[in-house]
Amino acid sequence: MIFLATINSFSLPVISFLIVKLQFTYYSAKTNPDWEEDSRFYLICMYCWVLVLVAVGAAEKITFAVMGEKLTLKLRMSLIDEIMHKQVSWFDREDRAPGIITTVLSADIASLNGMTSEVLVTIFELAAVTTLGLIGGIYFCW
Repeated sequence: MIFLATINSFSLPVISFLIVKLQFTYYSAKTNPDWEEDSRFYLICMYCWVLVLVAVGAAEKITFAVMGEKLTLKLRMSLIDEIMHKQVSWFDREDRAPGIITTVLSADIASLNGMTSEVLVTIFELAAVTTLGLIGGIYFCW
């Protein structure tokens, strides 16, 4: 899952690199007789990279969805297990009515699932892109 997020974070720098190489190929068309072959090569590379990104993006979403569903199931099972061991008098309070507990089991845990899986992948991708940008900037500037 981290591997997929890392590959996805490399998407924009690689596409930018290919676009710049393609522009330099077009600008050197007068001096380079093989500019058509070079441009075809970079266009094929860009096409293949976009196909890889589509596959990685889909795999990443599926992986995080499965992880989130497993987390949701584990939380619900733990909560039900704890509720089943409570005494009957525990349900007498209004905030512990069966309807409210059912709402917690369905809505609140599902929202926790969405927050954890989406936030984790976003934070990791941002950290990887920032690191890649800093490394690239240092490399090309010094």
